[in-house]
Amino acid sequence: MRQFRVVVDGTEYCVEVDEISTPNVGLPVTEERKRVKDLKARTGESQPIGSSPSVFGDSKTITAPLAGAILSVGVEEGDHVKAGDIVLTLEALKLENEIITPYSGVVRSVGATVGQNVNAGDVLVVIDEI
Repeated sequence: MRQFRVVVDGTEYCVEVDEISTPNVGLPVTEERKRVKDLKARTGESQPIGSSPSVFGDSKTITAPLAGAILSVGVEEGDHVKAGDIVLTLEALKLENEIITPYSGVVRSVGATVGQNVNAGDVLVVIDEI
């Protein structure tokens, strides 16, 4: 736990922040399901739109951390991956960003192709944890 002193509109606050050891690569599965469900309710669509694949069981999603273009995709459906593997490379703000999976498992689906432009939050890869 780290403590910080923050000043907001002239008022000083002391805040404590827990450091998280794993990177925040994407929305938790429950949040992704809720986002898709809410989107369906607003649009009246019966299936997810965009590149968002369906999520079932112990599947985990990896979403785009920021908008950019897909430079390379290093996995295919059925590939086995382990936490720390690079699944694709995203170019954003003229920088190449390696997207790394925090999950080990089997790739269920890949929602991005080379050259495709993606928005922050778009589902890139779905992994079934093993």
